Amino acid sequence: MNSALIPPIQPGRREAARGPSSRAGTVLIIVSGIVALLAALSFSFLVRMRSDVEETNEVVAEAQARIMLLAACDYILEASRLGYGAAPTTPAVAPPGNKHREAYGWLDVRDGMTGPRGDDPGWPAFFSLSLVEDSDGVGGADRRAWPAVKSVARCPMHVLQRPPFATQMKAVYNPISTTAGAPDRGYPYLRNPDPQPLITNGYPTVADSIPVPSHGNAINWDLYVHGDTQARIDSVGRSWFRVYRDQDATFVVTCGAGASLGFKNWGEVLGAGEQAAFASKQAFDQIVGAEVRLWYRVQWSAATLTPEYDNICAGLKTPNGSPYGNWDGFGQPDPNARDTYMMSPPNASSTWALNRCHTQAWNKNMVGTIHWVQRLSGPPTHW
Repeated sequence: MNSALIPPIQPGRREAARGPSSRAGTVLIIVSGIVALLAALSFSFLVRMRSDVEETNEVVAEAQARIMLLAACDYILEASRLGYGAAPTTPAVAPPGNKHREAYGWLDVRDGMTGPRGDDPGWPAFFSLSLVEDSDGVGGADRRAWPAVKSVARCPMHVLQRPPFATQMKAVYNPISTTAGAPDRGYPYLRNPDPQPLITNGYPTVADSIPVPSHGNAINWDLYVHGDTQARIDSVGRSWFRVYRDQDATFVVTCGAGASLGFKNWGEVLGAGEQAAFASKQAFDQIVGAEVRLWYRVQWSAATLTPEYDNICAGLKTPNGSPYGNWDGFGQPDPNARDTYMMSPPNASSTWALNRCHTQAWNKNMVGTIHWVQRLSGPPTHW
C-alpha cells in the first residue's frame, strides 16, 4: 500500500473531537442523578404524607368514638325517665290521660324495683322479659327487646335533615333597643317567644286545647313536630354506639367510628334482616376491620343535685358597695359581706360577671347521674 495516500495523523485532533462528547456524557450522568434524587425525595414525601393522613384519620376516628361515649351516657340518662310516650300523630291526638308516659329510673326510686315503670295503676313495666330478637342469625329468638335487662340498644348516629321540634339557631330574639329617644330604650321586653321553632308558626299558643296552633298553619305544625328524619348523606356511616344492659343499673357501652351501624357481627346482621345495608359478609368484615371500637362499663345513679344548689347567692352587693359580692375585688374576702339566700326565677339567665346568681336551669341532671365510667381493655363476653 502506498503510504503516501494515507494522511498523517495530526496530534491533538482526536482529543479535540472527543472532548465535547465526553463532557456531554458527564452532564447527562449528573442530570440523571439529580432527577433520580428528586424522584426519591418526592416518593419519600408522598409516603410521609400518606402516613400522616392515615395517622390523622386514626386520630379523628378515635375522637369520634370517644364522643359517642358522651352520647351513650346521655341516652342512658334520658332513657331512665323519658321516651316512653306515644309518638306524635297526624292529626294530633291527645295522649291517654292527657299526660306523657314517664318512668322513674332504671331502679325505680319509689320502691327500688327494676325499671323503667310508669305511674298508671299497678306501675306497669315499660319492658318485657320475652325473647323476641335473633342475636346470632340462626333463626330463633334469644334476646329480649330494649330496655329489658340483657337487651341491646343499637344507635347509628347520623345527622337528620331537620330533627323533630327543631328550634332556630338565633342568639337574640328580644334585643334591647338602643335607639335614642325610643320609649322602650334600655328595657328588656320579652315580646317574642324564646326560643322559636325552625318552622314558622309551628308552635301552639296558650289558648290551644290540643297541640294544633290556632294562629298558624296546621301543616307547619306537623312539619315542626315530625321534622325531616332523612339522614344527611355526609354524616352516614361515621359513628355509632350501642348499649347492653347487663344489670339493673349498669351498662356496657360500645362506641364505634365506622360504617357497621353498630352491628356486633354478621350473625346479628342476619338476625335483624339488615343484609341490604351491606354488599356482602366480606364487605361487612372489611368495614369492621377498619373501625375503631371502644368498650366501657358505666353505672347509672338516681342521685341529682338539690333544687337549692347555688341559691346561696354570694354575688349581691355588700354593705361597702363592692360589686364583687363577698370579695373586695383583689381576691381577698370582704369582712362586711354576708350570704343571702335568694331564689332566682326559673327563666332567668345565669350571670357570672358581677352577680354570681344561678337559676334552677343549672340543675342539669334531672334524669340521674352517671356514677362511674370504667374503660375496658377489650370486648367483654356480652356487649
